[in-house]
Amino acid sequence: RDVLRLRPRRRMSPLLPLPALDGTASPLTALILLSVLVVVLSALVVRCRFRRHGIYARTQPKTKSKEDFDAILVLGGERAREHWAAGLACTDQFRDTPMFVSSGSYRNVNDFDPDDQNNSFANNFRKFSVDFKSLKERLVLDRTAIDTVSNFTSMAQCFKDKGYQRILVVTSQYHCLRAQTIGSVVFGSQGIASSVFSCSNEANYNDLNEFTESEKKTRDPKGEHWIRIVRDFIRSHIWVLTGVDGRLVAKCYHPHRD
Repeated sequence: RDVLRLRPRRRMSPLLPLPALDGTASPLTALILLSVLVVVLSALVVRCRFRRHGIYARTQPKTKSKEDFDAILVLGGERAREHWAAGLACTDQFRDTPMFVSSGSYRNVNDFDPDDQNNSFANNFRKFSVDFKSLKERLVLDRTAIDTVSNFTSMAQCFKDKGYQRILVVTSQYHCLRAQTIGSVVFGSQGIASSVFSCSNEANYNDLNEFTESEKKTRDPKGEHWIRIVRDFIRSHIWVLTGVDGRLVAKCYHPHRD
């Protein structure tokens, strides 16, 4: 008679190291669980802020006087942000307010001159009625940042040293929630308040032809994926605690940025 021999069942190794019988957990298990907890809590915080304040986007700054903001910070990434912010800085409300552009598309102050016949970008600023004589004395172009987190971390100490307490941040509408999330942590840690405002939709998306197809997908007017927001929320807290903003890592992912 044939005897059916059963093979012994192999024990499956767990995905995570299981706690010891005495109730203690290995350092790896504790680290993984802590990381998961941080991500979940960060997602809940961002979601609550989103539901309470919406997209953090406004097309016109609601201020009582021009002294309400000590400076304008333009986040690089799209030329339209610089066009719109330059026009805003030349209005009566902000005529004396310094304007900082963090790693923008234009590398020379004279690129903002709408009346320079030799300036190939003149027409971009002419549409926004830029008064270059008034703007050039207040315009600062900074090339330190690599991404959105370093847009804020690279300027935080500068603003603190100058005694600025209220910053107007200009970016695109889809980018507002992430910018506000980072700004509230980075600038907030330095005692600086920030308000994020979006340039008009028409200005935002006239320049989409400057991006690749993959870049266009990330610029959805409905907003960015929550993972990007949570990631930068965590990076911002790491910078507050350690002074490291992950700029070197971001440079590896974006080698073309300088």
